[in-house]
Amino acid sequence: MKKIRLIILLLFFIHSISAQDFPFQTSHTNDILEVKFNRDATKLISYSAGDGWLILWDVQSGRQIWRARTEFVQKGKEYYTLTSFAFSPDESLIVSGSGNGTVLLWDAKTGRPLWRAEVHKDSVTAVEFSPDGKTIVSAASPEKGEDEIKTLRVEDGQILKNLQGKSCTVAAMSFSADGKTLKTGNLDGYVAEWDMITGLQDNSKSFPPCRIRRTHDCETSYTSDLQIVAKRTGKDELSLVDTKTGMEMRKIEADGGLYIRSKISGDGKTLVYSKSGDFVIHNLETEEKSQTDEFSRTGSTLDISQDGRLFAEGGSWGDASIKITDSKTGQSKLLNGHPSEVKALAYTPEGNYLAVAGSDRIIYLFEANKHTLLKTLVGHTKPIDSIAFSPDGNILLSSSEEENVRLWRWQKNSEQDSGLKLDISGVKKVSFSPDGKQILAMGDGQAHFAIVDTKSLKIIRTMGTDEKYEETHGEMIIGYNGIPVSDLQFTRDGHIIVANHYDRTLRFWDIKSGKQTRRLKMDAPLSFMQISPDDKTILAAAQIDDDYQIKLFDANNGKTITEFDDEETCCLDTLILSPDGKHFATSDVAGDVLLWTLNKKKPIRNLNVGDSSDDAMVFSPDGKTLAVGGKNQNLFLFDVNTGNKLWQLIPSYRPNELEIRLTAEKEKRQSQKE
Repeated sequence: MKKIRLIILLLFFIHSISAQDFPFQTSHTNDILEVKFNRDATKLISYSAGDGWLILWDVQSGRQIWRARTEFVQKGKEYYTLTSFAFSPDESLIVSGSGNGTVLLWDAKTGRPLWRAEVHKDSVTAVEFSPDGKTIVSAASPEKGEDEIKTLRVEDGQILKNLQGKSCTVAAMSFSADGKTLKTGNLDGYVAEWDMITGLQDNSKSFPPCRIRRTHDCETSYTSDLQIVAKRTGKDELSLVDTKTGMEMRKIEADGGLYIRSKISGDGKTLVYSKSGDFVIHNLETEEKSQTDEFSRTGSTLDISQDGRLFAEGGSWGDASIKITDSKTGQSKLLNGHPSEVKALAYTPEGNYLAVAGSDRIIYLFEANKHTLLKTLVGHTKPIDSIAFSPDGNILLSSSEEENVRLWRWQKNSEQDSGLKLDISGVKKVSFSPDGKQILAMGDGQAHFAIVDTKSLKIIRTMGTDEKYEETHGEMIIGYNGIPVSDLQFTRDGHIIVANHYDRTLRFWDIKSGKQTRRLKMDAPLSFMQISPDDKTILAAAQIDDDYQIKLFDANNGKTITEFDDEETCCLDTLILSPDGKHFATSDVAGDVLLWTLNKKKPIRNLNVGDSSDDAMVFSPDGKTLAVGGKNQNLFLFDVNTGNKLWQLIPSYRPNELEIRLTAEKEKRQSQKE
């Protein structure tokens, strides 16, 4: 069992930053499958099939140049991803290849798709522009059939020529300066040469037979001229090979396993490879090595700039940003959305300010009525899970489950915040007592919780059960040295904490004595516990089989007062009660946000926040406004009485004409097949 510990440190480096430093923009919410630098690493492409976004970033500022939807790439009821990208010589265009065999041309300035061409049966593995920018070369390794390379006209995507020869699965391509010769490097580490005038392979007789087809290309990479290939040659080994002579230049020790992720820079001077859960950045000229934490444990994607200076790694679900590491300084930064995935919201007690926090590690403070950004608080290095204002509104607490609790005296105007950092490990939720004299800190799945004195910042006591508890998951049994707590809340007078425990009990804990005063045994496990303002009732979601049903319980005896419509609550993510106890709001895994009243069993409003899930929600202190944010990486304010949207932080995406037409064609093909 994790232990909650408290260390008070003087914080020197938490500070506020002006709004202009953080552009509000939505980013990825799912695994990033592709990242690619332009030639001078001033721009970067990122793509996620899970969220459907293709984004072009300005690397230095972290701002998005544009973002575009990609679902229309599908030709019907299918699931193919974009697999390869290339910039035109003047960087005015971007070409992409897809797993369904299509090639798409994009305007690099606006992100607008210009045309889509059906070029191959499936599995485009590489694309490239000719030096004059008039021709695109596309290579594919179809599931059934021979590997193929075709040339296309940039103007309209018309197929010009099929190159004749044996390419194998192409991972990289490079033109001669005059555009008359094309080199293609395959996953085996061999390079083929093609005469672009005749369309014939120059070295077809000496070219070795194909061994590796249609596999992940993370273990084979080439310099930009294809003179050197870095590839896996053993269980724990990478080799650098001269592709012209076939001679092995050197061996490099790496970690074995399912695959070794690696990438050589275009100039051949830097190699990045995975080792011991980290990435090694190896300067091949000086033999200097540095290590950086592997950002994505799921192994999504990586790229390295032409000169080896910058290394990019795509994140995965839950933290789908892009980590950029400078190989010379070792410093890293994130390309991310702002506020990115919203995980926590809180109003000041008088309702004048709204705090927003989430996966971009920044806290934003808005003037609630004007909808303007007042300041940002920067200091967390991990996504923020919980925030809470003190009753007087002067102090803001923030916690990260992977990091620590921070205390902000946010109204100070100084650029350097003189607040304190509370290093409390494993904290999922923080809150103040009604009088502001105590802080309640709760971990995720922990049996004990801490009460901290706000003035001295010392732990008053740790509370919880010492009873042994076991959970069964299939054939696996998990044991605890106490009964874990899923949620906690102060009663109105602040003398009692109500805890929802894993064993289907609600336990009432006295603050002064630290003892349990009473216990209610419930009929089903509860989630999202909310206590009414008068402490007489408890609203919660009862888990019945694999679904949820919201119920209102008598806080005195635990008996059910009201059962709400379970058709609308089967897959809940969030449940909150308004401060006046008249309304409650729910959000589910599909991002459906519903507004309810306690005197009706069905919801009274369906609030549109677009595609989302894991939504954070909060009512304003007067109960008239509902703020919502989540995986949609946006912030919405709704009028509780009318359901009208009062404000939206980031405008909704609008598709262009080609996207609309291609999407309609896709839907038509789908309906015809059905």
